[in-house]
Amino acid sequence: MLLADLLLSAATTLAAMALGAMLLFAAVVTPAAFATLGPELAARYLRGLFPRYYLAVALVCFFAAALAGVAPFTAPEESPKALWPLPAAAALCVAASLFARQVLTPRINAARDRMHDGDAAAGDAFRRLHRGSVLLHLVQMIALVAGLGWTLLG
Repeated sequence: MLLADLLLSAATTLAAMALGAMLLFAAVVTPAAFATLGPELAARYLRGLFPRYYLAVALVCFFAAALAGVAPFTAPEESPKALWPLPAAAALCVAASLFARQVLTPRINAARDRMHDGDAAAGDAFRRLHRGSVLLHLVQMIALVAGLGWTLLG
């Protein structure tokens, strides 16, 4: 059972790191960028940072999902179904981060560019896409909290 405990501890640590990074980015980095740099420079800075951020979250969550997914199978006396929430939450975060990086962020950037070029309809598209990215980020954080809670308290 030692290997299962080690794998699950590593997975839990990685998932907690991802959640901490997500909270830090949402509560500190983004607001500080806008407060310090102003709207235009902050937007340029975040445009370069978001793809790297989403990739980092996806990688950390991938390893958390892999370790948590393998852990129950290294301890035959444990039920593999008992530990499914953490790898499921981490896998959801991988998929959501890759979707945000590869699909949502380029669309948000394009809408913002069109908005600044005077396209009135692009402003509505930008706000809708941005709201969707914020909601997706919130869903990821809730999933990680639930997966961690189930693993640590369940």
